[in-house]
Amino acid sequence: MAKDQRNAELGLRIASTSDSTKSAAQKELAVVSPCSHCQNFTKAGDTSSDPYRTSCPRRIWIQQQANADPDNGQGPDPVLYLSGTTDPNKLANPVVDQNTGNYLVWIAAVEDNPGVVDDQGNVVTPGILDSKFDNTYIKCRLLPYVSEQHHDVLRTLGPFQEMDHVVAESHRIPPMTTPFTSTSVQYQETPVAGTVSKASFAYAFNTVNPDDHGIVGGT
Repeated sequence: MAKDQRNAELGLRIASTSDSTKSAAQKELAVVSPCSHCQNFTKAGDTSSDPYRTSCPRRIWIQQQANADPDNGQGPDPVLYLSGTTDPNKLANPVVDQNTGNYLVWIAAVEDNPGVVDDQGNVVTPGILDSKFDNTYIKCRLLPYVSEQHHDVLRTLGPFQEMDHVVAESHRIPPMTTPFTSTSVQYQETPVAGTVSKASFAYAFNTVNPDDHGIVGGT
């Protein structure tokens, strides 16, 4: 099973996200989106009545799939509308794509969620790292990410959980084309934005002597 999962990871091509990244990979601080209890997902998809809300990307993909015409081959990639539960109206995060074995993680970047203040200067919600953050106003990335660590490493570190602090690395891959012939199979791209790894945003290092830079522990 582990070998099959690894092969799936190795065969995964990360989608181009040129609209949000530069020519090189870009790292940023983020949290694992709180999908299972996210108020933004459970509220109406129409955000026009609330100028501070943004549409939930997973709701967008699920709705697109619901409106798709399967007879015409329409609809988003299956990894985008997976709920991770037996109920499409209830979400899990992370979620395992049973077809590819990939471990998909939906995230919200810290930079995208600095908090909301209305026109009168009232705080609608503090930033996403604040314990009082109102996830009605969360802004999540449009595409999921996959773990930077192999599954074996995750067994040691522990699985990703909602609101975990992570470093997200978005990748931009130039478009690649290959000749298509009757004997070749067209390559299917898996739409993910990049990779994530667990992180701590604040860490204090203890040293025996502040001048020798010998790190002996941390809190």
